Amino acid sequence: IFFTGIGIGKLNIIDLIRKYHIFVVLIPLAAMAGSILSGLLISLLIHRIDSTQAMAVCSGMGYYIISAIICTQNLGEIAGIIALFANLLRELMTILFAPILVRFFGHLAPIGTGGATAMDTTLPFIKKSAGNEYAIVGFISGVILTVIVPVITAIFK
Repeated sequence: IFFTGIGIGKLNIIDLIRKYHIFVVLIPLAAMAGSILSGLLISLLIHRIDSTQAMAVCSGMGYYIISAIICTQNLGEIAGIIALFANLLRELMTILFAPILVRFFGHLAPIGTGGATAMDTTLPFIKKSAGNEYAIVGFISGVILTVIVPVITAIFK
């Protein structure tokens, strides 16, 4: 992560924010909406899963520590364990498949799949696969999601 920071530190961040302005905020919001909607879709396809629990688990956005704790407190131990593993799996999938995601779905795909981890753990993989410019966008998206995840996850009780 240190060397990734050095690599993207050479870019003019202010110019990138001007270039993408509102788009930088829409990326994490779209990722959050897609995650919550996927939880709803899962609950509709698998009738044994409660929609509130599915949306809470999916709203973790890769922030597995806090989402697991919030889900455990609000929805029980099983939901907390599922949140932990689902968000770890999300992070692992981003690490393993970032180049494939960029190739088939574009440069923003690993940022969306990385969620909150786009600012730290998956950032080097996003940088390598999508480029320095998208690493900055990923970092900003990850920061926004890290702030939003505890609030959104706590809503689902």
